[in-house]
Amino acid sequence: MKTRPPFVSQINQSQIIVVMPDDKQVVHQFTNQTQQLQIINDLVAQGVALSEGSGWSPAEIFRSWRDQKLVAGNFVAIAWKGPDAWTLSLA
Repeated sequence: MKTRPPFVSQINQSQIIVVMPDDKQVVHQFTNQTQQLQIINDLVAQGVALSEGSGWSPAEIFRSWRDQKLVAGNFVAIAWKGPDAWTLSLA
């Protein structure tokens, strides 16, 4: 069985939450958009996936920022097909 990569599960007004392969969460705090964008750029550069989903998922937020020219480049997206079933794609 493949090991699930770390992924960003949530981006909110003050935190970016990363779920590690062992399901532990790492919370990255920020106080302004410059810090928020730096954290997400660093995570994407490290290969941390951004979760897809309904509403404003981390992947959709990154796409929006990319459209606004706040970030650039591609990222790894993780999409869920079931509790332990996921796929990765380059977005």
